[in-house]
Amino acid sequence: MMRSWLRIAVSFLILCASFLLFEVQNVWPFNEHIVSNLRIAFTFFTIAAFVCVIAKKGGLAFACLMAGFVSTSLFSNAEISFYFVLLAIILALSLWLVSGFKSA
Repeated sequence: MMRSWLRIAVSFLILCASFLLFEVQNVWPFNEHIVSNLRIAFTFFTIAAFVCVIAKKGGLAFACLMAGFVSTSLFSNAEISFYFVLLAIILALSLWLVSGFKSA
């Protein structure tokens, strides 16, 4: 089991990588008129996932991060690629692993 501060730091890095993946997928000219709304939605789900990591609720952290990816993808005008889906799943599973496999 990871130490508490290390678990929080690694999960913060995973969430930063998730936000970078979100930005690369959604800020291109396809979404110039709705990108601020997509950022607000993804930020909300990212903060919720981080709170779940701090509360040691790995299943909820995974669900929050995946909900962020799915909800912004639904409203995005960008084409969703296989690699985006694969990286989103890998990042969400990594967050679940870091937070210690504890379910909701």
